[in-house]
Amino acid sequence: MKKNIAVVVGTGSYNDLGMIRSCGECGMYVIYVTNEKHIIPIHKSRYIGRIYFVPMLEFDLIETIRQIIKEYANDFVIIYPTSDITAYYLDRNYNQLQNHCYFSNARGRLEILMDKFEMNKLAEDCGMIIPTMVKVNLSKKNIVDYQCISYPCIVKPLRSIGGDKCDITKCSNLEDLNSAFEKYRRKKNNEVLVQQFINGNNQREIAVTGVALPNGNCIIGGEIQKKRIRGNGSTIFGVYEPNSDQEKYLKIQEFIKKSGYQGIFDMEFLKNDDNTFFIECNFRNGAYGYAVTYAGFNMPQVYQNACLSQEIKLSSIRKVIFMEERSDFLNVLDGSISLWHWIRDVFSTDVFLFWNRKDIKPILRMPYLIKRYFK
Repeated sequence: MKKNIAVVVGTGSYNDLGMIRSCGECGMYVIYVTNEKHIIPIHKSRYIGRIYFVPMLEFDLIETIRQIIKEYANDFVIIYPTSDITAYYLDRNYNQLQNHCYFSNARGRLEILMDKFEMNKLAEDCGMIIPTMVKVNLSKKNIVDYQCISYPCIVKPLRSIGGDKCDITKCSNLEDLNSAFEKYRRKKNNEVLVQQFINGNNQREIAVTGVALPNGNCIIGGEIQKKRIRGNGSTIFGVYEPNSDQEKYLKIQEFIKKSGYQGIFDMEFLKNDDNTFFIECNFRNGAYGYAVTYAGFNMPQVYQNACLSQEIKLSSIRKVIFMEERSDFLNVLDGSISLWHWIRDVFSTDVFLFWNRKDIKPILRMPYLIKRYFK
């Protein structure tokens, strides 16, 4: 009898751990491909059947995937990338892999879709509101007509594979903008996007999670209300709940269909009392993906069933409060929130992204991490 093999490809984030647990809980045999042993021993998860430590370079990753495909040639192999760079590498090798396994892809077009300028234009074509933007090539002289930029604005990498969320810079004037450009030049990142800084009453960040099916359809379970964000922009405390904003969902479905993408996705918006602005689409599982599984929408399982032409059964999706407790506790240590505030939030939390009573080994080094923070 053929087995369903989930190959989770990541770089050691709690996104990896959530994906591993989501796949393991629905009965898939999990193979974990990552670049090194990490401070948090994700590789100790009870759901991992096998692990490969490989350099996270395109050649090494694809060769490892080919090896796995060959070894499990009589089974169904489904690959789940958990980072932008791994999703990009898989898509670049679409022609090599498409007949031998299942994986999220845009048929080799993901590099184009990851261009935030092109991504925003597609969103606008689908009826979404986008911030005013300018695409800038920093290697050229007279790079931009400064008259078309209003302040405040933000500068971000044109592609997520060329930078990180922590590189996003807010600029209040021309001096700040030139300083931001210089920072990007030093990092050898010469393509950036300058966008209008969105501000408004009752402003909040939300993210819509879903699965783009191979047949072009799209299943959306609900959305994340982001309550606390830290470091590189990852959401560490938030609420996931079903949502019935059908107008927004129809626009998202149109975006996904026009993109030609299939796989798990995570689309981010900025919402205030006046408008809902499209920010970006992540063509992979969001870092809080396990919270979505806990709420009743196991996206890796849905994608697996779609790939294998099996019935997709969706249970009722419920509202859950989630916390990535390792990073969130650092907010207490640096004074961002009080200990009492954090404890109160802990008691309100339905699911933690590290702690799991069925899978405790990855959390056992938490005391060491807190001690390390003070060194």
